[in-house]
Amino acid sequence: MNLAGASGPSEKPLSSKATTFLRSRISGLKTFTSVDVDAAVSALKDIHEIARSAPSPELVVTISQASIYLVRALIHAGSKDAVEKVYSSSMEDYFTRRASKLKVDLLHDLNNRYPQVFWGLRDILLGLCDVKKSVYVFRQIQAFELLQKLLSSRFEVRHRACSEISADRDCIWKAVPSEMETFIPTCCTVITNVIVDAVQHTGSSVNAAQMKDFLKFALFMVRHTRKVSQSADLLASSWDIVKLQEMEKNLHTNEKFKNQGALKSMSNELLNAITIPKTKTTKMSASAKRKATESNDASLPVNLPKKKKKTKPNS
Repeated sequence: MNLAGASGPSEKPLSSKATTFLRSRISGLKTFTSVDVDAAVSALKDIHEIARSAPSPELVVTISQASIYLVRALIHAGSKDAVEKVYSSSMEDYFTRRASKLKVDLLHDLNNRYPQVFWGLRDILLGLCDVKKSVYVFRQIQAFELLQKLLSSRFEVRHRACSEISADRDCIWKAVPSEMETFIPTCCTVITNVIVDAVQHTGSSVNAAQMKDFLKFALFMVRHTRKVSQSADLLASSWDIVKLQEMEKNLHTNEKFKNQGALKSMSNELLNAITIPKTKTTKMSASAKRKATESNDASLPVNLPKKKKKTKPNS
């Protein structure tokens, strides 16, 4: 890995060969016979340390591939906790250290390949989403993107499980305890704090496009909470309505945002989605619509053409 990271002009050919060799070797490894856990954990720590000061994006791609291979080996050996510890350290480094050269793709790869492992990092990630925890706003948005990707997969699993067991998803939600029950309100609290802070503090560095991204995440939380639970109580209790209403008022007076119609529309949509109960609408299939139309047509009087009166011939 050190050879692959060599960046000098004379070292470039050797670096390229080392990178190609590593990628081909990693892609060819499919099974594990035995795993030296200590050696694998040490290797994972070492390559993440290199990633934090990687001289090129190409090296980060190679590191990510090697990292995923080691993760697979450690999960196979039952050492998921060790993986979480290494990735949590890298996560903290990227979002809190200005000079970090680690690329967020390293975290996305774990999130995409092993969401069950990434789920163990949810509290750390959510903490980094909060106000002034990330050193840059764009990194804070990246943290929310990681969280949204993670929650999407969890919401989908939860929704599918509820649908398979019973049509009454609200009943299943209450019957089966879930980590989501406590995590959803915490997510809602964090995003509320973020958007309220962006509007209230005149010194905030959040611009209109970034504010839009934050509101998108808030709307995502509302829509997906409804997917797994139709309980209005869960949705309403997860949000601080008073804070959001105050935020909407301040949005109209904030110098950066007062002329942004899209932001006003989104904040209004967010409040309405939380406070106005969603009415159930039943969708009618095409065949059902056709039958209904035929039934209605059959009940209507049929206007037959009138018979012409026969006229007697003049004798």
